[in-house]
Amino acid sequence: MIPSTAGIFLSHMKYISDLLHKLDMADMKPTSTPLSATDKLLKDSSDLLPSSTEYRELVGSLQYLSFTHPDNAFRTNKLAQFMQNPRTTHWTALKRVLRYLASSCNGVLISTTAPLNLHAYSDADWEGDKDDYISTTGYLLYLGSTPISWNSRK
Repeated sequence: MIPSTAGIFLSHMKYISDLLHKLDMADMKPTSTPLSATDKLLKDSSDLLPSSTEYRELVGSLQYLSFTHPDNAFRTNKLAQFMQNPRTTHWTALKRVLRYLASSCNGVLISTTAPLNLHAYSDADWEGDKDDYISTTGYLLYLGSTPISWNSRK
């Protein structure tokens, strides 16, 4: 967190850099898109990884990064769907997301024009889905006028 005259700047540039060094990807070529439009991530798309531990750790790291990169939530969720049995194609996609974050890790500016009050909103739709009668819940947290966390779950 870096205070400035424009507001508070939240950044994970060092965190992303440390992840890339850990994977020996510090000198990799950045990419302008997080996931390939042509590659399909499927459950049984390629060979199993010898160990899923590193894959799981990195997906967890991506979840942490969603704080300053809320646009990262979808792709993190997509990669998390394969944590039980990650494949080489999932590992390649995960590394591509890291290459993308390295090229776009500018962070988030939280404006100070409004007071930095914490606001929370939540909602629930109990048994709203008439096909399976499963409830949907969610919340959204704001710091000032900037959303900082959200969750939606069926």
